[in-house]
Amino acid sequence: MVEHLKKPQKRYAYEVVPEKKISLQLKKPDEAELVDFYEKDRFSRNVSLMKFFLMPFVFVALLGFPAPGIVGNYVNLLSHFAALAFFIFCGFFVLVPDDAKRMRKLKRALKRSLIFFLILFAGYFAVNVFYLWLIGSLKSLPAMWRLRAVFDFLVLNVWPLPMGSSIWFVQSLLYAYLIFFILEKLELSKFYTPLLVVLLVFMLFSGEFAKLAGFPHFGYYYIPGGTLTKTLPFMLIGMLLRKNIAKLARIPRYVYMITFFAGALCAIGEFLLLQRLGLLVYTRNAIGFAVMALSVCCFAISKPEAKESFLAEHGGHYARRMYVLCQPVFMLLWLFHLRFRPLVLSSFIRFGSVICFPICFGLAFVIGWVKFRFDLWHGKRKS
Repeated sequence: MVEHLKKPQKRYAYEVVPEKKISLQLKKPDEAELVDFYEKDRFSRNVSLMKFFLMPFVFVALLGFPAPGIVGNYVNLLSHFAALAFFIFCGFFVLVPDDAKRMRKLKRALKRSLIFFLILFAGYFAVNVFYLWLIGSLKSLPAMWRLRAVFDFLVLNVWPLPMGSSIWFVQSLLYAYLIFFILEKLELSKFYTPLLVVLLVFMLFSGEFAKLAGFPHFGYYYIPGGTLTKTLPFMLIGMLLRKNIAKLARIPRYVYMITFFAGALCAIGEFLLLQRLGLLVYTRNAIGFAVMALSVCCFAISKPEAKESFLAEHGGHYARRMYVLCQPVFMLLWLFHLRFRPLVLSSFIRFGSVICFPICFGLAFVIGWVKFRFDLWHGKRKS
């Protein structure tokens, strides 16, 4: 038979077609293909894209949404699901079923998060010193590190200084990786599922339903979101997703879209009900947020490939850089308007998330280009 008339062999959904090297077979993979994709630690373009698409929600959660009234309040409220989605992704890609591989990934993640946290801590501390010096309040810096504030920072991941509260995310990840590393060393991974149940109950009754649990305790009206109430439970949810990855291939992706909006309605309903009952004290943990985060993660994970594009390849890296830049950029712009354009300061604060997002994206692009040129110069990459 002539060579070019031979019937082509069946290929996986994520493999490159030889005749069209740029185009990809974008059909949703079946169970075997999906399991094989993640067992081989292949790079998922859809997950990379989802991480980038979650960043507008992160910016809104940190800086607020410009729409006035009830719409702005609801958008601000619902945007907090994005952090939970990132924790699920972390658990999915680090807490893999294979014990040896899981330990290697935990060591690598622990080392990277420690370096990342130390850099952030030093940078945010320097930014706050500069800020306090500019406004003439540098002498108040020692008072911000009183004993209670140090406890809140070390245990509850609450940043005591005016700028840089977003460091809690990296700090809680560092703690979570360390806890999982210790549990793996002690061979206690078999208790992950009961631990998840305990942490979810603790999350709800120390946050959303804190009044039902008899709060305030020791001067705390609730336990803010951190390692115990967000990072650990949602990383364990990501671990369960990884163990049941084959089941995701059976569910149509539109189901995840429906459950996402159902989760948003559920969160709003929860808060309205608690408010009417006089029990609303904390709006960062909600069952609806968990449903929203789980939906977007399953939506991205169940179809790992996407068309080749810049954001599909680098979206995850840009999300990390933009998260670091968000609050320092906002602070510098706030100081600029305070000093030179005080009449429009209130408008800037209102539209802070909209203004800072493209600026942070541009800075992230510059950082990525500089890093690429540096690696190219030192022979770590090919041109």
